[in-house]
Amino acid sequence: MFRMVKKTVLAILLTITMMTMVGAQDIEEIISGIQEIGGIMDVFKEMMATLYPPELHSVKIEPEEPTANDEVTVTAEIYNDFDKTDLETIEAYVVYSADGGKTWNEEEMDQKDDKTWVGKIPPQESGKEIMYYFKAKDSAGNVYLELPCKVSGWPIEKDKELSCMFDSALDDEPYDDDPKKVPDDLDLLGAKIGYDDEYIYINPILQAEASGGTTNPTNIHVYISLIVQSVSGNVMDLAKESYVAIYAPLAEVGNFEPCMTTYAKGTKAVTDTDSIECKIENKQLYFRLKRKFGDKKIGNSYKLVGGATGAALSLTMGPTSGTYYDYTHFTLINEVSRSYKVK
Repeated sequence: MFRMVKKTVLAILLTITMMTMVGAQDIEEIISGIQEIGGIMDVFKEMMATLYPPELHSVKIEPEEPTANDEVTVTAEIYNDFDKTDLETIEAYVVYSADGGKTWNEEEMDQKDDKTWVGKIPPQESGKEIMYYFKAKDSAGNVYLELPCKVSGWPIEKDKELSCMFDSALDDEPYDDDPKKVPDDLDLLGAKIGYDDEYIYINPILQAEASGGTTNPTNIHVYISLIVQSVSGNVMDLAKESYVAIYAPLAEVGNFEPCMTTYAKGTKAVTDTDSIECKIENKQLYFRLKRKFGDKKIGNSYKLVGGATGAALSLTMGPTSGTYYDYTHFTLINEVSRSYKVK
């Protein structure tokens, strides 16, 4: 069922994207187009139950003021919302740094009950400030992820990476899909996410460098990432609350923008090229999205689809004139810094 759900989510995301690219502006028109996709609404209810990744509810460290001889015990309540989904949190980790975030060490946590996870951070040198964050995974592959520091290093220099970018949810296994089914340049392996005060940074990780596809025959590759601030359980809500980053290098042959965002403003779908940068550097695709778009602003907690890929088979497309390839699971992002000082 998860694979069917995955295909449904991907079809919805790519249909919203493709219909907006070619000029559909009314949200209800786009939703109508989604509903025409064969069988898509039959699994929509099941799909909505997978949109709720694990959540963190409380954190405690002992001792609160550790010395250089102390192992620190970290206890956290991390679990999926039992009222919204049957998914279960199956893994949790505490990740720490003793060098200001230059390097990170991961410690797997033990599950004590259906809500509580316990991990250990080894003794550290006196005077050190220890940064730490949590991540967790559920039975559908969705992830809870904390972002403990802000990105630096934009614009990206050759052979360098952005700092403070962290792994969000992955694709389904096998991560390296059969190239006969999913071309390498559309095959998502995962995605990285980071932030600063003005921007969200997303790096969809592909098996091969993103490419434009072809114009004859029409097979225009489309790469998207998605941020959703709230989901109440219906397809209209998903469309209205989505902030979509789009990169389609060959879209300009149809007089469409190759790099843009789309989002809802009232009942209309709006496209915007001023709120986004798309960049290929070191064979990697990066989106830089302004936190403020239209009359909305991304807060410090939101859901992310790090990447989705497809191909437009027509520049005057309807809801089924695209091919849907790959998609990463949902990640619940929480921008939060945690640390303690070793006495």
